[in-house]
Amino acid sequence: MKKIVCILLAFGISVIVLSGCRKEQTSILDERAEAVTKEKMPDTQEEQAKEEMPDTQETARETKEESVIIQNLNADRTLFTETFYKAGDINYWMQTYVDPEEGSDEFCSNVMRLYCSGNQPRFAESVDENMLTLHARTAIETVPGKNVYETELTVSAYKNGMVLFETACAVTVTLPQKGDGNYAVSISQKESRVELPEEAKAIFGEYYPMKEQQELFERYLCRAELCAYPSEDLRLMRNTIYAAHGRKFKDPVLTEYMEKKLWYRGNTEPESFSEEVFSNVEKENIRLLQEIENEPFEERNGAAYSMENFDPAPYLPWLSQNKETGLAANMEQAEDCGVYYRVWGTLSLPVTFTREQWEEVKNGGKAELCTNELTGERKILEYDREKGYRMYKKGTIPDDFPSDIRSYYNYSTGLYELYASSDDTIMKPVYEGDLFILKGAVCGGMVNLVTASALQEEITPDQQEVYGNCLYHSGRGCFTAVYYLGD
Repeated sequence: MKKIVCILLAFGISVIVLSGCRKEQTSILDERAEAVTKEKMPDTQEEQAKEEMPDTQETARETKEESVIIQNLNADRTLFTETFYKAGDINYWMQTYVDPEEGSDEFCSNVMRLYCSGNQPRFAESVDENMLTLHARTAIETVPGKNVYETELTVSAYKNGMVLFETACAVTVTLPQKGDGNYAVSISQKESRVELPEEAKAIFGEYYPMKEQQELFERYLCRAELCAYPSEDLRLMRNTIYAAHGRKFKDPVLTEYMEKKLWYRGNTEPESFSEEVFSNVEKENIRLLQEIENEPFEERNGAAYSMENFDPAPYLPWLSQNKETGLAANMEQAEDCGVYYRVWGTLSLPVTFTREQWEEVKNGGKAELCTNELTGERKILEYDREKGYRMYKKGTIPDDFPSDIRSYYNYSTGLYELYASSDDTIMKPVYEGDLFILKGAVCGGMVNLVTASALQEEITPDQQEVYGNCLYHSGRGCFTAVYYLGD
């Protein structure tokens, strides 16, 4: 699990924040957030926000050169940054990643690996070993202009800690291309004389990213991020959990809404649907959504929490720069502002560098990187083929090469990042000032998001310090959840 190692200049002292997430999110299912924010933000404020954006946080759209595998497939980066779920059964999921060749990296490799798992919820505090679990994997050597590949898929089944079977079969894998509007990864079995176990056949199908809806399944939600939604929206969210498991609906309004989702396949009649397929996270989120849904809007103070009542936070531009965003705030200094707290704090982002800088350093040159956006501090990055990377302040005599600094190509941003011992991401402060935390917002810490949210507690001024790396906010920058993910 990647962690953040960052020296934050918060509260006038040095604060070390450890974290381990590559995830920063806006509010759950908030398809209106971006439009409302743009409508609310005056042109001068939007221009000012753009001016304040750090030059070193170059966005993926500004990166001209794409990786080899993205060019070969003509694919969107979503293919390597999102989890894909089987249409009609979210308990089957798939991820792809780039396999670097020896002496190369994720940018140059043309080999992708595909991994599937199924028959158990992905987001669960623990695995039920009494249930059968499927795993499938394959490797694909991509070539320019091709997105349909015939390959061999290895499928394994486990139960009670034992391998029930492992078999290989010929499959056709169809990958989404940029602009086709489909986003599906399709896995289908080719004709074969080898008969697969029935359980293994469940792996086949179409897989889609859930995007914002994934929050309904991956963590325990809280009231602060839900109470501003109309009951109609909460009902749609609650039934989205049922829809992802393939349930059909008697209500034509729900049916029409769900059938517009690419990932929806209604394959189970309401009378035959069993809630045993739900994880504990899904069960609790259904309960919470229905509880708030049944409360009158006025009683849950929904109007006060509505996003339209908040101006965009001054740090909002930084929250969309990287999925891994560090936060540190001293709640003892929090000011009560009605439905939210104003607190002094610091945000941090990974130290990044471009492909051009990566090549310069790898070929014996140097790259000058910003390591503190608040002070303008910059450091020199060097690389030795035998000793690895080292960073040192400009104008100083460098120490010997440490053995624990590595580089990583982030497909979400199109930039390289550095991480040190135990996969600690090297971070830099980018903002220091007022942070806004909604009342009822939660915080928690553990090695993964499900467990961290299971242990979450409400953020109050009684807490001396709040820090995390996995941040959720209202769309305007008011934080609703702050999680610390790491060892």
